[in-house]
Amino acid sequence: MIHLFRIRTTAAALLSLSGWAWAPAAHAHGLLMSCEPVASHSVRCTGRFSDGSDAAGLRLRVLLHDDQVVLTTTLDTQSSALFVRPETPFYVALDDGGEHAVEVDHEEIR
Repeated sequence: MIHLFRIRTTAAALLSLSGWAWAPAAHAHGLLMSCEPVASHSVRCTGRFSDGSDAAGLRLRVLLHDDQVVLTTTLDTQSSALFVRPETPFYVALDDGGEHAVEVDHEEIR
């Protein structure tokens, strides 16, 4: 699920294989994000923290591989965001404005 993000722990690798991308943090809670296709033209991404708390209100961006931002939004009250899938290669970035950030590449959204 990760293209530009380097996994540093075995736990992170296991989360990635289970469909969740993981962002390690200096303290106990990491940020997780899962993205899945909705029909043939949309994507829904859902975020949460590793302690189980929701990620509602966090910033989600959709970027092309040249880092051009095509969408900036926030996760809704269900900690998810729905967007139209770009026609060119892209990745999704979720961050809390501080230490936590995670990215998912379009090739991993199946």
